[in-house]
Amino acid sequence: MSLARDIVVRLNDLIQLDHDAVAAYGCALAAVVDPAIRLDLEAFRTDHERHVADLNECVRTVGGVPRACSSAGDGVGPAVVPATGGTEGVLRALRAGAQLVSKAYDDALQEWLPEEARDLVARHRDDERRHLAAIEGHLDRLRRAEPPRDARPEPYRPQA
Repeated sequence: MSLARDIVVRLNDLIQLDHDAVAAYGCALAAVVDPAIRLDLEAFRTDHERHVADLNECVRTVGGVPRACSSAGDGVGPAVVPATGGTEGVLRALRAGAQLVSKAYDDALQEWLPEEARDLVARHRDDERRHLAAIEGHLDRLRRAEPPRDARPEPYRPQA
């Protein structure tokens, strides 16, 4: 494969992951009611939509054709958000997805990329790190608000 083709393949892989992330955040928003968490999830979904648009343009700039993806989560990325587990389960799934996307951006930065593409990929990677930090913060907040299961009092059971 040529260097230009390698670059296009790498960028298209990132496009797919960001498409999947858009779908994952959409599913998460349907399941989460906490206003502070929803605000972040909406912003993160917007970031991923921007990533897709930016990466599409970058692929065209290096002479390639952007991968046609649907936002239905048909790739291998972070689109699986559990229907059970409540808000904490959703956040854990999003954390795993953000870790996957962050690693993909880190891996892309290990390859040679034109300066403009490298700068773009680095900015997107920084967005992923910000997403991860916010998700961890929400998980910590939820854990503090809910005592550990063994610390909860036993439910009242009348003596028969």
